[in-house]
Amino acid sequence: MMKFFNVFEFLNNWQELENKGPHQREVLCDYDQSKLQKLNAVLTLSRIAEDFQKRFTEDPISRQPFFFRQFLNTEFHGTGHLFPQLGPQAGFVLLWVTVMAAERHIINFNPMLSRVPSDRLEARTDKIREALLRISVERLQREFFDEIRLALAETDNAFVFDTGLRLTNNPETRAIDVSFCRF
Repeated sequence: MMKFFNVFEFLNNWQELENKGPHQREVLCDYDQSKLQKLNAVLTLSRIAEDFQKRFTEDPISRQPFFFRQFLNTEFHGTGHLFPQLGPQAGFVLLWVTVMAAERHIINFNPMLSRVPSDRLEARTDKIREALLRISVERLQREFFDEIRLALAETDNAFVFDTGLRLTNNPETRAIDVSFCRF
């Protein structure tokens, strides 16, 4: 997951850095603000993942590993530019929603930024981030994902609340295409 957010340099030691204070982190990052931002992104991602795991684990045996098992079994496309720009909080929400909703093990994020001129990519990413951060975590219950899967099975399309995020079954690639359309 860290690779999605382009923070893979902390892949092997992020757990050790969780217990360090802010000054120790600065020293360990050689006072490099870019490294420090990436480290803070890793720690934020870790806290968010742990929070989601605690919130949505009614049955610790069956539900806890479901997201992570599905995540590891899923093939993703279009993550390289999108997730580092979204940041860990919005990016994790997007991953949670798509992985939990998808019955297929291929998720394509390329449609989210396709057909957007390069001079408007930042504004588009900002809108996507804002939409994702508006999603109330409490609404991401099992029943919501059951409804999304049913909508995908019946119509090949499902919208995520009023965010503008749309999931579509792609019959050619057998992937779930994730797109964003602001109303």
